Amino acid sequence: MLRTRADDYAEFGRIVTNRILFNRALNNLEKQYLALKAEYEELGELLDSVIKQRNFLFREAFLFRSFYLQFQDKEIVTKIFGGNEKKAEAFINFFKEAKDFYTRTVVTELFPKVKWAKEGYDLSNHDPKVKERYLKYFGKLK
Repeated sequence: MLRTRADDYAEFGRIVTNRILFNRALNNLEKQYLALKAEYEELGELLDSVIKQRNFLFREAFLFRSFYLQFQDKEIVTKIFGGNEKKAEAFINFFKEAKDFYTRTVVTELFPKVKWAKEGYDLSNHDPKVKERYLKYFGKLK
């Protein structure tokens, strides 16, 4: 079968139409890609922020715990205050009150539905040293 000029024009029209449709689809995909890329970057920034906050809170809690444990020793605190036992006793009492406030606030207000926060974590299967550390830091076992 011989090709005519009309067949050539028809094929050219199909090629142009397909090219236009392809370009539209490509533009739509590019827009979707840019939107997803922006969302990904935003979620990445949010994740970085959450990780920084978590690290900050963990560091603060660790420092508070270590200070609390260190400042329960009356000799250390008395040395810090230059031998003044009244100031040392007041400082130790302040830290005890701060720990009680922290425990009351975190346990009752921030974690009202979390069972271990109210009753203590179940450490029945753990090593005795882990239990000692937990008791030292948090004050109660289940």
